[in-house]
Amino acid sequence: MATGSVQPLLPTPTSVRVPALSPDGRSLAFGMARDGVPAHQARVMIAPAAGGTPRDAAPDLDVAVELVGWLPDSQTVVLSGTDGTRNGLWLAKEGKATKLDLGGLNPASADIGSTGTIAFTASTATRPAELFVLPAPGQAPAQLTSLQTVTDGVTLGRQETLTWKSDGYIADGVITYPPDYKPGEKRPLVLYIHGGPVSASLQTFTTSSQILAAQGWIVLEPNYRGSNNRGYKFQQSIIRDATAGPGRDIMAGVAELKRRGLIDDKRMAVSGWSYGGMMTSWLIGAYPQAWKAAVAGAPVTDVLDQYTTADSNRGRAAQYGPSPFVGDNMASYSRQSPIFQAWKARAPTLIMSDVGDWRVTIPQAYKLYRALSDNKVEVKFVAYPVPGHSPADPIRARDVWRRWVDWLKPRLDSAP
Repeated sequence: MATGSVQPLLPTPTSVRVPALSPDGRSLAFGMARDGVPAHQARVMIAPAAGGTPRDAAPDLDVAVELVGWLPDSQTVVLSGTDGTRNGLWLAKEGKATKLDLGGLNPASADIGSTGTIAFTASTATRPAELFVLPAPGQAPAQLTSLQTVTDGVTLGRQETLTWKSDGYIADGVITYPPDYKPGEKRPLVLYIHGGPVSASLQTFTTSSQILAAQGWIVLEPNYRGSNNRGYKFQQSIIRDATAGPGRDIMAGVAELKRRGLIDDKRMAVSGWSYGGMMTSWLIGAYPQAWKAAVAGAPVTDVLDQYTTADSNRGRAAQYGPSPFVGDNMASYSRQSPIFQAWKARAPTLIMSDVGDWRVTIPQAYKLYRALSDNKVEVKFVAYPVPGHSPADPIRARDVWRRWVDWLKPRLDSAP
């Protein structure tokens, strides 16, 4: 400020998230993609405030992490991330990361007080998010609120984590059983596939899985390659393989459920929103005989459209590959697009989308509807006259789930 001169703090241009100065003002912590490449794993870096080379806050932690903030010692940063089917918090100091013991809590947003107290929201398998406080590392977290009473007195479906092998990877997912499930029973299966793809399904309270399990169905929420819960290699392996590889991961999870004798494989449905809708669209074409029904919400059906018309547009090249308009890359984009498999689909499919969706523009849903209709597949298309990636108001949000259940129920509950 004394001279008015401005100089870059970081040696190379990069996209920086949530920069935070240490309390003593000597260091800057910030989030960025690994090696500055947008499609890579999220890392937290620390750089001298006077200028210098940034270093990874936790180089040996193979978890996609975000910065929560600094502790008062100006030496330790708190990181958050997903490890398997649980979220966690870590303390990182001098390049070493230590995971905090939070018991069965699944933390979400967190903040740090001036004395080092960590406040965070967290859910459990049977209760939506409440507010907790961790007075100091090593102490037990204390619950501050009891606001979420919607589950009081309600019998919920039990959850567990399932792991399986797929193409040399260890994939995982979350099973939610019907509330009245008895060991040894075979129940219909509903896949509920998460979006992103840089996200993960967690073993914690989830409205969607509980709604579906309450109908008497076993619900599997698979974490396919591209998810950010099983390390760098697993997340990266989706690049230029946006559908076929993740599809194999999901089907390997279904095969594991069959092997364990948990599901009636004559009554299976696939569903999801956004990237989950994309994988639904892919799976009904690539594995047409597997499904009794499908629900595709805001589905990506043509990755060329995702590159040219979505709000992320050209940024998607980091995932799907270089520009489709350079060389013969268009062939790669077509190979990864569910719409080119849709002619093989046979499952009755419900499609839902917002007219004003800027994340996945609605013509992609039109394409899937037309492809299924032209091939004499039972299909219904519901367009919500609102902006956004999914209906946000409570009336339409409830309508989505009513339609979801009403579409699957007669098809899954009937005899094979």
